[in-house]
Amino acid sequence: MLSAGAADNRSYQTADEAVQELFKALMTGLQFTTQARLGRPMGTFERPRARRAEARRSGRSLRHVQLSIAALDDLADLLAKQTPILGKTLSKRFQRVASLARDLDDPVFANVALPQGRIRVEVLQQSIEIIALLCREELGPALGVVTGFNAMDGD
Repeated sequence: MLSAGAADNRSYQTADEAVQELFKALMTGLQFTTQARLGRPMGTFERPRARRAEARRSGRSLRHVQLSIAALDDLADLLAKQTPILGKTLSKRFQRVASLARDLDDPVFANVALPQGRIRVEVLQQSIEIIALLCREELGPALGVVTGFNAMDGD
């Protein structure tokens, strides 16, 4: 039989695990957006691969990025409730990314084959990577969690 203290401790561990999983979902979403949704069609400078863009045939590649960023912004906002200054910083970063995506005007990343088009997608990708870095170095420690492993790590 568990004592009242033991039951409270078990509940506390469950809350910690939930925060860990939410943080991991945030980090995985940011990583998937930069590596798969943006990185895959960018390919390399010498060999862009716009035809590998997610949802290219339906013309929704950029829209998927926009929806992902909006959802990840909401999740980051929830996780940063206890750190209002960091929450505002993250919110501004997400707004910047949303603005960059809105201004891209390339629904299937076809312009990654052109130097200017590629640079615009790279700027968007780097802006998302900055958010991931901020989350990893500031939000995670503020929450008492670490990124951990995910399926995209390749191991």
